[in-house]
Amino acid sequence: MSQFEQDIEQVEMGIDEAKRIIAEGKDAMTLADNPLFKKIVLDGYFKNEAARLALLISDPTISEAIRGYIERDLYGIGGFKRFLSAKVQMGLVAEQEVKDLGETLDEMRAEEVGE
Repeated sequence: MSQFEQDIEQVEMGIDEAKRIIAEGKDAMTLADNPLFKKIVLDGYFKNEAARLALLISDPTISEAIRGYIERDLYGIGGFKRFLSAKVQMGLVAEQEVKDLGETLDEMRAEEVGE
């Protein structure tokens, strides 16, 4: 396989990977639009549970061990929310990447024909 063919293959693989990331981003957006997901996760977990834990952690009568459990739960909520947000953002970035890589692939193929 020539270097040119390898370069084409690399760009095509990049496009395939970007399309996979786009699909995950769209799946995350579909989840966010699902009424049950909104009720249980977006409202119930990200908002209500986070608020409950924040109030609980401020209680001066809880032990340090319980406070540690609550902190871990709060970190979990934040981590999960960041994970979902990142999937959406990465999908949006990947859409532009597919366009850019498609243009690169077209240019590479045009150069090959022109040689």
